[in-house]
Amino acid sequence: MKFPALLKPGSRVALVAPAGPLRDETDLERAVASVHGLEWEPVIGAHVLERDGYLAGVDAHRIADLNRFAADESIDGIWCIRGGYGTMRVLDSIDFEAWQRHPKALIGYSDITALHAAIGQRAALITFHGPTARGEMTPFSRASLQAAVIDGCDSGGNQRHGYEGKILLVLCAPVTSVKEDMDRRGRVPGRRWIDIQLPQRMFFAIGLIRVPHQARQCLRVDRYPTCLRIFEVGECSLRVVLKFMFGRGE
Repeated sequence: MKFPALLKPGSRVALVAPAGPLRDETDLERAVASVHGLEWEPVIGAHVLERDGYLAGVDAHRIADLNRFAADESIDGIWCIRGGYGTMRVLDSIDFEAWQRHPKALIGYSDITALHAAIGQRAALITFHGPTARGEMTPFSRASLQAAVIDGCDSGGNQRHGYEGKILLVLCAPVTSVKEDMDRRGRVPGRRWIDIQLPQRMFFAIGLIRVPHQARQCLRVDRYPTCLRIFEVGECSLRVVLKFMFGRGE
C-alpha cells in the first residue's frame, strides 16, 4: 500500500457527497470554509446539493462526482462533506484504476468507511479516516487531520516512516474523546504500540463484511499487532453484544 501525496497551501480539494444528503446550502458553505481554513482551494462536485430521499442524489450522480475527481490530475484530494448512508450502493461503480493512476487523499468517516475499505483493497491506497468537511472541527481534530494529510505524520504527530503496508487507515479523530484514551504518541495506556488502526462504525462494519468489495482482508487484524477502534453513539449495550455474537440484534 502507498500514501498519496501530502496536501499543501493551494492544493485543490474536491468536495463530494457520496452518501447522505446535505441539510441545505449552509452545510456546503461550512465545507467550503473548512477547505479555505486549511489554505486549500475548494472544488465543488456538480451534484452535492441533490437529494433523493435519504441519499444525496441518485447513485449515478453521486458516483459520477467521485469518479470525475478521482480521474482528474489537477485534483489533489477529495473531502467528503458528510457521511450518512449510500456509499455501499456505489462500490461496484468506483473507478479503481483512476485511484491507482492518480493517488490522492480521501478524507471522511462514518459511511465513508466503505470507500476507505474498497479503495484500500482494490487500489492499494492509504486513505484518511477523518472529519467530514461540513463538521466543526475541534482543535484536536484539526491538529490530527493536519498531521496526517499535511505534515506526513500519524494522527499522534509521529513520523510515519516504515508504516507502508502496515496501516490501512490513518486515524484523524473526529471526536475529542479519543484524546482521553490515547497519549500524543498514539499509544493506548497499558497496551503495546499498535501498527494498524481501523476506525469503524460498528454496525456499519459488521454489515459491510457482506459486501464483495469490502474483501474481508480489509478487516483482518491477525497479520500485525493491532488495535481495532470502533465508534458508535447511543447504542444499547445488549445490541452491541448481540451484533458481535450473532450479527443481529434488531
